[in-house]
Amino acid sequence: MSFTVRNRGSEERSAAAAGEVENRRYTRFCLSAPAIIRHEGVIIAGQLVNMSLSGALISSASRIPVHEGVTVTILNGARSDLLNELTATVMRTTEAGWAVRFDRVLLESREAWQVSPPVL
Repeated sequence: MSFTVRNRGSEERSAAAAGEVENRRYTRFCLSAPAIIRHEGVIIAGQLVNMSLSGALISSASRIPVHEGVTVTILNGARSDLLNELTATVMRTTEAGWAVRFDRVLLESREAWQVSPPVL
């Protein structure tokens, strides 16, 4: 899995230039990692495009309706238990996939604080 940091300031300027409001609480990290999504008992293969502490953008040929619940597992090879079985809600769809909001903010759990963040 590879990470790059997206500069929040430039996103806010880009959103402002487009007449949109950037309403993000957490920095997004552009990354590429395979993901497994479960929806109503069906397993769907996906690819993470970006991720923050509160959600992710997942690329997939499959479609899931907005406001549906899903479970996301990110296959990262190291300490996958922190990114395993993340319950989330589909918030919007795009031609390439969908954005999900995690039901809890990552790193809120006691175990997560004992793990070093990824090296960027």
